[in-house]
Amino acid sequence: MSYAGAPGTHDIEGGFSEISYGSNNQTLRYDGIISPKWLIEGSVAHSTNKFDETPTVADQPLFTDVRFVPNGATGGLGFWENNNGRNYQATLKSTNIFDLGGNHQFRYGVAYEDIAFTRDTQYSGTPVKLADGQTTVTGPLVQIRTSGGVTFFRATRGKISPAGATTQKYYNAFFQDTWQMGRLTFRPGIRYERQKLVGIDPSLMRFPCHADDTRPGETNGTGATIPCTYTWKDLWAPRIGATFDITGNGKAKLYGSWGRFYAKIPNDLAARSMSADAGITRQDFRDSALTQPVANGVSFAGGTTHLLQSSASPSIIDPKAGSTYTNELLGGAEFEVSRNVSLGLRYVHRTLPQILEDIGQLPVVGYFLDACGDTTVDYFITNVNASTPTVNCGLSSLNSSFEDPAHKYDAFEFTLNKRFSGNWGLIASYRYAKLKGNFEGFYRSDNGQSDPAISSLFDFPTNDPSYTAIGVPEFGFGGDIRYEGTTLGTGVLPNDRPHQVKIYGSYAWGALNLGAGFNWGSGRSLTLLDSNPAYQNAGEIPDTLRGAGIQTVDGFKKRTAPDTALDTHLDYTMKINDKQRVVLMADVFNVFNRQTATNYDNWRDRGFQTFNPNLGLAVNGGGSSTPSFQAPRAVRVGARFEW
Repeated sequence: MSYAGAPGTHDIEGGFSEISYGSNNQTLRYDGIISPKWLIEGSVAHSTNKFDETPTVADQPLFTDVRFVPNGATGGLGFWENNNGRNYQATLKSTNIFDLGGNHQFRYGVAYEDIAFTRDTQYSGTPVKLADGQTTVTGPLVQIRTSGGVTFFRATRGKISPAGATTQKYYNAFFQDTWQMGRLTFRPGIRYERQKLVGIDPSLMRFPCHADDTRPGETNGTGATIPCTYTWKDLWAPRIGATFDITGNGKAKLYGSWGRFYAKIPNDLAARSMSADAGITRQDFRDSALTQPVANGVSFAGGTTHLLQSSASPSIIDPKAGSTYTNELLGGAEFEVSRNVSLGLRYVHRTLPQILEDIGQLPVVGYFLDACGDTTVDYFITNVNASTPTVNCGLSSLNSSFEDPAHKYDAFEFTLNKRFSGNWGLIASYRYAKLKGNFEGFYRSDNGQSDPAISSLFDFPTNDPSYTAIGVPEFGFGGDIRYEGTTLGTGVLPNDRPHQVKIYGSYAWGALNLGAGFNWGSGRSLTLLDSNPAYQNAGEIPDTLRGAGIQTVDGFKKRTAPDTALDTHLDYTMKINDKQRVVLMADVFNVFNRQTATNYDNWRDRGFQTFNPNLGLAVNGGGSSTPSFQAPRAVRVGARFEW
């Protein structure tokens, strides 16, 4: 909104932009029967995608006046992003059938992907000069603040290094046998994966990698400069499963399986951590024109820390670091209890014993203490765990540690299936599940961060008493970083949904077919999040144990309301002749027009020490302005001609 004295000359139009996006995909596939016992599958594919945004106002920074509530905003768009990708794929699979101590269906295959990706983060405005002499390559995001009786301008984001293309080569191969010996079917298998990520052209980097670097990303070599590169190899993922026909007539079975599943690391890591995603997280200016930066050590506006940066160097990668993987154990039974009716019981257990993440080894408070003298957050990519070393710049008060990643999912599922017969059919299930830990996976749904393998969850030591002992009273930190780990307990993750019920049925009455579907499930857990002081980012540090709840416009809630929906379907077939017919259809979604909130704003502030007036509103997560309610009743009608 515009207001008197606003530094930006643009009002609401500054928040508009045009978006051009889309993809092109081509696939060529072959399936062949070489002989009755030899099958071949092959494919080649190519895809391109883009997401380009053009702001209406690109020459002015976005100014947010945090002195008032609600905050005033003027100037340009602020943040936008232009992403472009390309992928070539090829696969070849084969199946051989033979008898050797039973019947075998032996499958094997290989796949290859060649990927290119460019991630170009932009901020509106013109480049600004920093207190250390560097100049940004974009404009900054700016907050207008007052402290110690002084009004000043704090840039909280701005890029120092340009973007460039990154590439990836991904290979995999697998062998799997389905070996049937009487009533026992045995399914052993193994999968091999290899992945190579390559960062941007070294000429675009202030501190490029060298062919003779001690470790990937160390930038301490003297040889030829090269794109930063890392290869995950020898990723062997065994799998084993078995099914036993209890009765010998196919009406009852026991089954179980165990498998390891490696994650494929997206190019986001190459575009950021292997390409020096250098930028500022804080630079204080005395003037609205952003021409008078304040240097660190200068007493100004009640503080001496005025410039914080993310490193201009690429992240160092642990040469022994492996990829993230999941272990899954599954077991169950199915029985036919009457003609066309079966009952099932299944148990699923999943864990993430090893994760790949970027870390910063100095506690958050260290970036605010003159004794540490560190204003740049440097990252190290490794398989973080409790033995990962930390640093304390010689101060015992900053002793801290990392913790083992925790992600534990357990579920019991009950199923009832009635195959369609006697004019009706039914599929129903109930699941009881728990998901606890400190790591969701590649996507952090509690604050919307999508940075696979480089999330903010382990950027600082989580078992860190100094955060509340020093950071809260002396620097105004919010929350407790120990809740980000498991030091003070293990809470539930946002996608923990203890109860889920699904029932789908249909009934045919001559040419008329009726159907209905009912879904009921626990709502998402809610956790109050504070900003990260080092990044100025909102929605980072838990205020309580995960899932402890927040105060909303609908009262205090630990979870959103249950997800409940009843949908119905009707179709009627009119035959024209033996080969032609017309089908009339109607669907009603959310029959009872239930419109409960599906999420809330769970951010205490909009930035470090910037109050969030929307806390607890029914919007699509922290910082969002999009209402978040169950979609209202909808009716769809249609007709289909078949011949």
